[in-house]
Amino acid sequence: MACLWLVSFQLDSHSTEDLKFIWSENAVSMADDIEFPQFRITKIKSYSCEKDYYGIVYPCVGVQIVLERNYAFHTIQIFIPSSLIVMLSWVSFWLDPTSVPARISLGLLTVLTMTTQSAGARANLPRVSYVKAIDVYMATCLTFVFLALVEFAVVNVLNNDTKQTGNDTRTHPSTTKCRKNVKVSPEVQSLEEEELDTKVTDRSMCTRDNMNTFMKYINPKTVDIISRILFPLMFAIFNLIYWIHYFFFDKRFEED
Repeated sequence: MACLWLVSFQLDSHSTEDLKFIWSENAVSMADDIEFPQFRITKIKSYSCEKDYYGIVYPCVGVQIVLERNYAFHTIQIFIPSSLIVMLSWVSFWLDPTSVPARISLGLLTVLTMTTQSAGARANLPRVSYVKAIDVYMATCLTFVFLALVEFAVVNVLNNDTKQTGNDTRTHPSTTKCRKNVKVSPEVQSLEEEELDTKVTDRSMCTRDNMNTFMKYINPKTVDIISRILFPLMFAIFNLIYWIHYFFFDKRFEED
């Protein structure tokens, strides 16, 4: 992304009838050893900026300097570390679901590190009201590491449910034979209280068995396996769209 820097010289005490500014050939030049830490000069052009004020034209000349941002600093200091932090958060998908301390420590570490990285990046940039390209990238990276921590919370809940369901199955072996269509009819109301309790218990056993069947397909390891593929894929798609958009489609300044 390039930015335009205009330097003009105008004289308001005399009109062009008395004085006129004209650039000579190669009037503006630049030394070869001039360097900027975040920009590089790509073009220098002289121009005339005479303007008519109520019928009086005043002499004016200017210099147009085109600066192109040097991406090496931000790439090394911000973009690459942020991407590595996001990739580090994916390590928790390969850890055992029962390794709660390790996965919590890794998730919190990446979230806090990403927050510090984002704050440090904003501290070295101008405070403007609009959203910058680097803000979009940092916010997206923070979202990815936060979702990785949320994924562990989901895995932990499923892991606890799986253990609870296994205990219930061992306690009530008869739940494997579920009566699916047990309903309390008017005839049941005449049954004794013990028989009614048996019907209701069978119905709860049916619900528990359905949950067991569901847990066979959605379990902690399945969620981790899906996350191993989904998170890197989504992050790669985001990077592809991000860099293509800001390098090829978002032209804030077009040279004449």
